[in-house]
Amino acid sequence: MKKTVKRILLIRTDRIGDVVLTTPTATILREHFPGVRITFLGRSYTAPILRMHQDIDEVLTYEPEGVHKGWQGHRQLAQILRERQFDAAILFYPRLSLAATLRLARIPLTIGAGYRWYSFLLKKRIFEHRKHGNKHELEYNLSLLQPLIPTTTSSIRFNFLIDSTLKQTVQAQLTELGIHTPYAIIHPGNGGSAPNLTSEQYARLSRFWVEGTRLPILFTGTESEKTLIEEIIRLTQKPGMVNAAGRFTIEQLMAAIADATLFISSSTGRRSTSCLKPGM
Repeated sequence: MKKTVKRILLIRTDRIGDVVLTTPTATILREHFPGVRITFLGRSYTAPILRMHQDIDEVLTYEPEGVHKGWQGHRQLAQILRERQFDAAILFYPRLSLAATLRLARIPLTIGAGYRWYSFLLKKRIFEHRKHGNKHELEYNLSLLQPLIPTTTSSIRFNFLIDSTLKQTVQAQLTELGIHTPYAIIHPGNGGSAPNLTSEQYARLSRFWVEGTRLPILFTGTESEKTLIEEIIRLTQKPGMVNAAGRFTIEQLMAAIADATLFISSSTGRRSTSCLKPGM
């Protein structure tokens, strides 16, 4: 297997946090299969992050509401995948349409979850129930490597590279906001896929940080989360709080997180909170 795997397709088409927790598999595969070409199929909102990963050679965008809509669109996607002659594909986020697409693409080895009714469409199936949350999301992702790498001993790395120009741009934005290193970031927004703290609980965390360190807090999020952050800042009643909701692109947010002393957000993984510094 190790001598024949030259092209691998990784597929993850859901939320940003889950996609980030999938990227260490690319690094492990690269270490195990020197010279392998790794392609990642993801949604458009995760593509900028994936393009910053050092072990992902190509990013394809999945557009189920656009060019890939319906079975005809998925047939076109299957043709694109077939032309790239992948040796193996891993479907991290099970979906009937994508499992069928992999079957149509005639990829020799396809790997995914085993408990879906359509799992027969895949060549190798891993029988784990994610809904019970017995493991961290990252651990579930690593389990899907078993048909390619039976025993994984590699260290876990989030191998992102942040461009120096991007760092300078973000530093200028932080200076404009009155934020200087060291600083903390709190990202309180939540897409509803996991439990979250209340505004009062985030305020208590903020007060604890400011009173103990005297360092500023940069609150980040989407434009729609401005009101939530304003409420947290009001409840905190401390100086040094900056509402930067809607201010950064996803790439810029990664650069800001990389330079932060502390990053707090709601949980993506099932058993521990997400706290990630890109480049580590």
